[in-house]
Amino acid sequence: MRNVRVQDMVLWCDWGRALEIGAETSAPEMADVRFQDCDILRTTHIALDIQCGDRALVHDIRYENIRVETDDACPTPRMQQSRDERYVAAPLDQYVPNLLVIVISKNPYSKDTERGNVRNVTYADVSVTGRRAPRSFFNGLDAQHTVQGITIDNLRLNGKPANTAAEANLSVGQYVNGVRFGSAAK
Repeated sequence: MRNVRVQDMVLWCDWGRALEIGAETSAPEMADVRFQDCDILRTTHIALDIQCGDRALVHDIRYENIRVETDDACPTPRMQQSRDERYVAAPLDQYVPNLLVIVISKNPYSKDTERGNVRNVTYADVSVTGRRAPRSFFNGLDAQHTVQGITIDNLRLNGKPANTAAEANLSVGQYVNGVRFGSAAK
């Protein structure tokens, strides 16, 4: 899969992830994907997500000019366990969907026995508005299945620049290398 463009979208996502690559990545390569000029009015899990659950080399991905709104009240997502089960929201729920997520791991949709890698992801001009700041995290799987080369350029939370992992509420896990904040080549 190569040369995919998603642009000029307005998204309202009541269940799931708004702009996602994965969870199924059962292909040799997923490359040159651009999400541009999109507004995410609501998401319940993750706004900008890469799940490498299979063997693909996921690389040269760009999220650019993305605006995300987080709701003051967003119920924690739950999977219905039976047809009779009804969702009851917790009135004091402090849940906020995640903003940026990259993860390499087996998931319920994985088809391959082998996992892949993620390389060269750029987040440029991403802005978030909402009362509570969302969290973000990047995680590789092991020394052979890693996340490398992540650029975060002009991330803004409620108008305030986030120029460090701490300011971005970003957790950088094991097997992740080359996360940098600053200028990103267009």
